[in-house]
Parts: sequence; structure tokens; C-alpha cells
Amino acid sequence: MIRTPLVSVLNTCILLFLWIFSVNDLSAQCCAVGGGNPMASDLSQSVLPKGTLEVGVAGQFIHTTRFLNYREPDTSYLDSYTSQYLYPRVSYGVTPDLTISVEAGYFLRKEQTGSHPTDNITSKGIGDLIVMPRLQLFNRNHTEITAGIGIKVPLGSYNDSLGYIEPFSGNEYFMPKPPAMQGSTGSNDFVFNIFGMRRFDGGSWRVFSNFTYILRGWNPLGERFGDVATFSLFGGRAVGERMMVLVHAKYEWIGEMSLNPDIMMFTFPNYDPEATGSKKLFCMPQVNYRLGEGLHAFVFAEIPLWQHVNKIQMASQIMATAGISYRFPLAKPSERLRGLDSLNSLGSLGGLGSLGVARCQR
Repeated sequence: MIRTPLVSVLNTCILLFLWIFSVNDLSAQCCAVGGGNPMASDLSQSVLPKGTLEVGVAGQFIHTTRFLNYREPDTSYLDSYTSQYLYPRVSYGVTPDLTISVEAGYFLRKEQTGSHPTDNITSKGIGDLIVMPRLQLFNRNHTEITAGIGIKVPLGSYNDSLGYIEPFSGNEYFMPKPPAMQGSTGSNDFVFNIFGMRRFDGGSWRVFSNFTYILRGWNPLGERFGDVATFSLFGGRAVGERMMVLVHAKYEWIGEMSLNPDIMMFTFPNYDPEATGSKKLFCMPQVNYRLGEGLHAFVFAEIPLWQHVNKIQMASQIMATAGISYRFPLAKPSERLRGLDSLNSLGSLGGLGSLGVARCQR
């Protein structure tokens, strides 16, 4: 077993997950919190067999006309926010215990609308790049535990501006777009993940658990977007030989944004940094389907059950994701020692979730 300086922390996580699975054998203000990669909250799954390559792409649609002032509805803010996001990923099984994933994304369209002309903003462009190694820590007695530590690198713009004409002088001036309309937060972030799966006797039922923490860095504008923590507990059942149906319960916490006081002596953002941060609870139904050998499709939706935001922010309302993935061996069959079948996994990219509709929170 690989020993690291983090062995005590990993042992604690392992004990926690073993306990969970040991029963039986079986913007705007709210948009002060940025763009980036809206599918970065549930990155990890199980590892791939050695020598196996997996490529996939997912499309995500987000729309909301709901806004909250803490927990109460608010109607004095924007009219709507919409995002369409394309998310490709490539993963490779380096060893039977280690898989490395490289994932990125492209915003096909972001749009916010409001009653004032300056509220109507659209944008598009590349998001972030994520490199995520995943190491299998335990695989025994129908139980698997996988951990990952990755980095998120900003590729998209974090400081795009809009030009306006001053009506009296005729001079042109520029204002930064709200962070929800940017392609990235502009910071290098660390992503920590631990994933567990328990398969019951007979193989039809499976229980999964996933914890992810995103540790934010500072961007060149002196902004540090809030850290993100999500915990998901979900179960799935195989329906026939090709389909798996899952239901997730997910809790999400997003911290408040911080600003560098030295930089703020010379400038100040056109948003309220205190109108950031939230706590939310979601239900997420999901269906995975095996189309053929190594070819899988999936679809899932995110249904908000409870939301609490700081000050006035966008509320989660509609989020749907669909995608397809294909895995195939690059090594000889004798070199691919082991790996989960398609129904034991989360259906490739189908294991991904996202962070509510305040994806502006990233």
C-alpha cells in the first residue's frame, strides 16, 4: 500500500467510509462568485482498468428565474440567468489503482436578463482545465474507496468588460462583466475528493458516497472566491443488463468571497462581495444506459429541496445534464488486470454533478 505524509488523514477517511458501507455483505450581486467549471463538484468516480482509455462529453443546461434574499423570494433583482455548457473529459488507467483524468469545458452561451439595459449581458468561451489523478485505496468484499487530489487551472477570461457610451459626453467607458458571466474565476484551485461504493450481494443494488472540497486560490484581481464542499449519498439499482437508475441526495456549502484589502484601496468591484456563499440541499435522479460494448449514455437532473443564500442571489431552479462516454483498452487484455463493469461505476461522466444553479458561485 502506498504510504504518504497524509496517511493519517486517509486512514480516517477510510474508516469513515468503511463504517458507512459495512452494513451487510452485500450576477449582479449573486454573480460575484464567478464562472469556471460548473461540473467540478463531483469529479471523481472509481478508477479505470489498467491500460483503458475513456473519452466522453456532457452537455449541461441551467436556467433560473428565481432569486432569494437569504431564504425569502426576491423580485427586485434580475429576471433570469441561463447557461449552456459543454464538458469533455479524457481518462486513462495508468495502473490498476491509478487513473488520471484531464477535463475542460466550453460555455456555449451565458445570458442574464433584467429590467435595466445594463443587466442584459451575454457571453461565451472556454472555462477551466482540471487535472485529477484518482487512487484506489480499498477494494475488497464488494466495497471500493477511491481518493483524488487535483488542480484546476483557469483557461477562460476572468476580467472581460463591456463598453458603454456616456450619454452626455459621448465618451466610451468600460465596466467589468459580473463574475457569473465570466469564463473563469481566474484562480488556481485544488480539488480534493473521496468516493466510496458498496455493492450488495446479487449485484443489482449499489450504494455510493462522494465528498468533494474545492480549495480556492487568489486571482490577479485580488479576489478569492468561496471554497466549495459537497457531500452526496446515493443509491442505484441495475434494471436489466443495460440500465442503472440512481437517486442522489446532495448537500452543498459555498463559502463567502474574500477581497484583497490592498488592491481594494485603489479599486472596488461593481458587485457586493457579501452577497456570496450559500447552503443547499438537492435531490438528483439519474439514469445510465449501456448502448454497446464500452459505450454509455447518461442523463440526470438536479432538484433543489432547500436553499439558503447570503443577501440577494440567484436560486437553483432548473439543471439538466446529458452525455455519452466510450471506454476501450489501449493495452493487451492480459495487462488489464481488473476494473469495474459499466453498471458498477456511475456511468462515466454520469457520476458528475454540479453546484446548484448559482453556478455563478464558481
